[in-house]
Amino acid sequence: GDLGLMYHSLQPETVDAVTSGTVCCLISRTAYKNICAKASKIKRERYEGFLSKVRFLQGLTKEERLRLADALKSAKYQQGEKIIKYGEEGIWFNIILDGRVDVIGRDESGNSVNVCSFTEGDSV
Repeated sequence: GDLGLMYHSLQPETVDAVTSGTVCCLISRTAYKNICAKASKIKRERYEGFLSKVRFLQGLTKEERLRLADALKSAKYQQGEKIIKYGEEGIWFNIILDGRVDVIGRDESGNSVNVCSFTEGDSV
C-alpha cells in the first residue's frame, strides 16, 4: 500500500488476484515519493501565497507562514452550504481558495442581509 511505499514498512496484508487477467498499474517507491513530495511542495507554496495576503498574518516570516500552511486542511462546500453559521462559536479560520462566498448579517430587526462577498485569497 501507499504507507509501505512512503515508509519502507512491511506489507500488513496479502493481495490475491481473484479473476484471471487482473490488471494493475505499478509505480515505484521512488516515483511515488517524488510525486507526493512535489504535490506537497506545490500545495504548501500555494497556501503560503494565500497566507502572505492575509493582512493580520503579514508580520509573520515566510518560514512561519510555511509552517502554518502545513497545518491547513481544505474543505469543499456546495452552493448554499453554510461555512460559518450565525450565532455559533467561531472555531475555524477560513481562506477562500476557489469560488465565492457571501457574508450574511442581520439588520436591526434580525432579518438576514447580504453584507459582502469574498473570493479567492480572502479570509473569513
